[in-house]
Amino acid sequence: MSLYYFISKRINKGKKGSFSAIVANIAVMSVAFGLFVMIISFSILDGFKNKIQAKIFSFGSHLQITMSDTAQTYEETPISLNSQLYRHPEAVPEIDRIHAVAHNLGLLKKKTSDEFTGAVLKGVGKDFDIKGFEENIIEGSFITFKEDTVENIDGMETKKRRWSEEVVISKRIANKMDLKVRDKVFMFFMKNDVLIRPLQVKGIYETGLEEFDELMIIGDIKMNQTLNKWPDSLVGGYEIFVKDFSRLDQAYEKVFDAMDPEMGIESIKDKFIQIFDWLAMVDKNVVIFLFIILFIACVNMVSTILIMILERTNMIGMLKALGARNGQVQMIFFYNGMNLILRGMFLGNLFGIGFCLLQYYLKIIPLDPENYYMTTVPIDLDWMVVLALNVLTFLLISLVLLIPIIVISNIKPIRAIKFD
Repeated sequence: MSLYYFISKRINKGKKGSFSAIVANIAVMSVAFGLFVMIISFSILDGFKNKIQAKIFSFGSHLQITMSDTAQTYEETPISLNSQLYRHPEAVPEIDRIHAVAHNLGLLKKKTSDEFTGAVLKGVGKDFDIKGFEENIIEGSFITFKEDTVENIDGMETKKRRWSEEVVISKRIANKMDLKVRDKVFMFFMKNDVLIRPLQVKGIYETGLEEFDELMIIGDIKMNQTLNKWPDSLVGGYEIFVKDFSRLDQAYEKVFDAMDPEMGIESIKDKFIQIFDWLAMVDKNVVIFLFIILFIACVNMVSTILIMILERTNMIGMLKALGARNGQVQMIFFYNGMNLILRGMFLGNLFGIGFCLLQYYLKIIPLDPENYYMTTVPIDLDWMVVLALNVLTFLLISLVLLIPIIVISNIKPIRAIKFD
């Protein structure tokens, strides 16, 4: 064991009850509290962003492909499933999956009521990411698709399209129309004639995002194809998910180059620009908050080491008089500082990670979904982020420790021994 490390440990044991011991405890708590808050802040921020994005992606996907003249309307010009982009998405390595959709605007009416409510029927098929959407369902389940049948008419086999009459509606629409799971409802579509389709509520979803909850219901794409008198090869558009959302702009360019000239493309960031700008602003605020916390922890640590040096000035003078070099004496207080930092980091990790795990599994802190789009505080504990915060905290405060330690080199042995 190093002599100066041994002296550092003896100082720690001998200072209990002193003023410097109180200040040292404050320094430990400031490091612990700073790391605790940073771990929680980043975990909540990541959880919040991921939750909001997942809700948006469950309805909007990363990229939407439609005919270029219908990008901003529910009156869709059909697009073929025989396009190269749809049949060979592997040609664009950034694409994770692609599925077809179709939309129809209509009016919902309950059998026992005379009131109408506007809604958009979003038709999806078996290639839809059902598992991802099911996280939004609060009652019932997702729709069940039906298989087409083949009929033999006069010796000729004819394929007959069969679609599901089940739909998933939002909680807001359900409350407005007093609908429950398994209730019947009629939907009126304004085509050349008024077309009426009987529907059954299979599930109720809630995203907390007004853009979806006010209008969207989910049904079978075959119903929309039949309403629009489209064959199976025509749909309203494609929804594309990319493998890495952080590379969405690069994927956008490659999909744009791969799609047919008459097609239009829209990024989810452009479609919901206000939400993504808001999330980016939250990112900046958390980073600023991070540096404020680290600054306070550094100031507390510098003050603590200075007080320790002041309290041990006689000892410093004695060690120098006995031949100790400045660097050797400085190591005594550097070891002390390291001890305080590691104690603080241990407590910060213990309480920070512990709180995150409690919230993740027990959901002890609720939220108002009207304002926050979710019912509980979301947590996404990224261990790489936790590691990065620990490394940043340790390195920054360790470097700051060198500032007060430099003072030791200016202490003269004779004056220090006489210091009272």
